[in-house]
Amino acid sequence: MTQSWTSWPAPAKLNLFLHIVGRRADGYHLLQTVFQLLDWGDTVRLRVRADGQIARVGDVPGVPPEQDLCLRAAQALRQQSAGRLGVDIALDKRIPLGGGLGGGSSDAATVLVALNDLWLAGLSPDQLAGIALGLGADVPVFVGGYSAWAEGVGEKLTPIALRPRHYVIVDPGVSVKPYPCGSLSHPSMDAMLKVVVDNDLKPGQIKAVRLRAGNNILEPLRYTIAKTELEAKFSVPFLMSAIILQRRAGMREFTDEFVASAPVQAMMPKVTAVHDLEIEKQGFDKIRSVVEVDLVDGRKLVQPSDDRYRGGPDNPFSRADLQAKFEDTAQLVLPQAKLGHAFATIESVDSLGSVRALIQALKPTA
Repeated sequence: MTQSWTSWPAPAKLNLFLHIVGRRADGYHLLQTVFQLLDWGDTVRLRVRADGQIARVGDVPGVPPEQDLCLRAAQALRQQSAGRLGVDIALDKRIPLGGGLGGGSSDAATVLVALNDLWLAGLSPDQLAGIALGLGADVPVFVGGYSAWAEGVGEKLTPIALRPRHYVIVDPGVSVKPYPCGSLSHPSMDAMLKVVVDNDLKPGQIKAVRLRAGNNILEPLRYTIAKTELEAKFSVPFLMSAIILQRRAGMREFTDEFVASAPVQAMMPKVTAVHDLEIEKQGFDKIRSVVEVDLVDGRKLVQPSDDRYRGGPDNPFSRADLQAKFEDTAQLVLPQAKLGHAFATIESVDSLGSVRALIQALKPTA
């Protein structure tokens, strides 16, 4: 038997300040911050079902099901409470992705609190907070449901009374992807690129590469040896091989011809993906991985990924990054000689005397 839908608020949050005061051995930053919960956010809709299935209803742009914290929250709660009921989960998203406003964390916390009530699970607030911390460092504050002073990795919370204020939140709607493939792989590719560039590695120096990560990253990247452009976007061996061979992975690398080339096919078997439980235990609020490179001369190089997504609000592109990204995509339609001028014209669009100058700069032919 399936019940009717119920609706639950999932508020956004602001960090009124953020001090990084240290770093734990597992890579988590130790911090001090004030979480200000807002009276605006997403709406989580839940419908209890008796068949035990936990399912997402509708798509959430930018969030594949295997990365959905709401589904993981429901699964974790049922496991902790030994329940048998299921649920359909639907989201009315207002909080922008990647903006630091806690949208995914708040949605997951709302699922925990709401299902604890709907399933009659009977877990205490401390038990819910424990499950929440396993999902991500920002989730516990939303389980508590109050603004708080936070320490540790964000889990040591002290309620704080804040004077009512009005905030203006501006969402430019921009988050630039570093690579033309799924975002789950990007921090790992950046880590591989850092190893190659910092050590000036040549392909012949590399004996083996391992990417250690949780299943939130590895499950979608399911192809071991890519044979086509599409498979390449979901293949750890290809993504690492492209970086090793080209020191880049742009539009020109994601072609059937490049994927099938002899250097790529020879390099991919040297790359393996390793399911790392210790990384997975850190939660799914960020994209975490470690790249390990064994060299022919016996050395081993290790590079953790940066958990701040490059191209997002916490780690925006530099001007050089943005120009390289523009030229990589624009070269599909513009001649090489026009790329630099086109980029400069777009940058100066506010000062152009006429839109004709922009149109002319973006024309494939002069």
